[in-house]
This record gives sequence, structure tokens and C-alpha cells, in this order.
Amino acid sequence: MEREFLLLTNFENFTGENKQAWGQWYRRFRAKTAAFSEEKRLQGLLSLLQGGALDYFASLSEDVQGSLQQTVAALEARFGTAKNAMQAQAELASIRQQPGEATRDFADRVRQAGREAYPGAAAGDPSVEATIVSRFVCGLRDEQLRMRVLTKDPASLMEAMDVAAKLVYFGFVFKHDVQLPQ
Repeated sequence: MEREFLLLTNFENFTGENKQAWGQWYRRFRAKTAAFSEEKRLQGLLSLLQGGALDYFASLSEDVQGSLQQTVAALEARFGTAKNAMQAQAELASIRQQPGEATRDFADRVRQAGREAYPGAAAGDPSVEATIVSRFVCGLRDEQLRMRVLTKDPASLMEAMDVAAKLVYFGFVFKHDVQLPQ
């Protein structure tokens, strides 16, 4: 067995069933296969399709089946959730930390919502980053934590998350619904 496929042995299969999210699954797959050639990535993708997703792939033309880009586009069209930028921006605007949700997990959720809301933005775009930082800080459940993070005037989501996590960890916030970072 080739080294590349050993990396995928414990990776979740994609079936397209039970509300399995194609976008999230494919982002994880791309991250896991970043060093793969396009051919190996296509082979890896096919090895992880099962159920309805595999049946759908089998129904595609040979030209589509032989191209990673065309296969991904077809799977996205069939299993992706087409969310337009306005919907994603509305979700980002209303994002809130859930009871019991760790600060780092909330930051990850905000980061993902930001990617969906501004899909064409360059990494580190200052206006997008400012919006994401603002949504993270304003979405924190604990008002005292929110105010303390605001006073630090974080320039990035990572900085805001680090400030919040340190404040929680070092006991500046004692509310029962804020978990320690992991």
C-alpha cells in the first residue's frame, strides 16, 4: 500500500447521507491530502466515497471521473449546500457562543463562518479580519470576558482567541458556562 493511502486509513468516508456536509468533509480531505499529486488526490477521494456518493460518482461520464476538478465540481453540485454570500454573512452577523462551547471551538466556528461569508477574500484581508474579530468578540457569551477582550483591541481572530482563552484559563472569568480551553 502506498504511503499516501496510509494517511487516509482512518479518514471518514463520504456517503452524502444523514446530513453529512460535503464542504466540511472536502476541506478536511484537502488538508489531509495537501502533499498529494492531483492523480493521487483523485484516487484517494474515490477510495473514500461510499453509498449514494459512490453511486453518483459511478453515474458520471468517464471524462468527469478522470478529472479531479470535474469530479469535485460534480460532487459539490450534488452534495454541497449552496449557500450564497448574503446568507453566510447573515449567519456570521448572528453567530453566538453556545452554552458549554469552549472559546477555541467558538473561534473555529467564527473562522469557518467568515470563510463562507467572504469566499473570495485574500487571507489576512484587513476588513474581513476586522469583521471576523468583531463577530467573535461580540458573540462571546460572557459579558465580562467580552469587555476584557475588547480592551485589548485584538488585531486578528487568533489574537482575540488567545486573549479570551488566557483570561478564562487564568480565572478572570468564573461563570459556570465558560469552559477552559483545551
